[in-house]
Amino acid sequence: MKHLMKEITLVTDTLKRSFAVSDELMFADAKKDELSKQAYRDFVTMDECFKKLVTTIEETGETRNTIMQLEIKIEQMQSKVDTLNVERLEQDYQAMKKENQKLMLQLGD
Repeated sequence: MKHLMKEITLVTDTLKRSFAVSDELMFADAKKDELSKQAYRDFVTMDECFKKLVTTIEETGETRNTIMQLEIKIEQMQSKVDTLNVERLEQDYQAMKKENQKLMLQLGD
């Protein structure tokens, strides 16, 4: 997860720098003709889409991290439940054993 976050940060930082330089150049050209204006609009739209993509990837990473943490908690709780069930079964077995011994004594009398 940390590796993914580092990569996202690196790519995002590179994008911001590249966008700043390209934005400046394309904006100046966009004032000159309609084709450059449309190219600039598309460029801005592409930047917005990329930002949304990065946000979605970050959210997906956070969701996966949460899922992994919940799976660990589930395993821990299951282990506790299993231990409690085994202990309860052992107690029940011992109680039945004592009851059987009492019944055997009563039958012997």
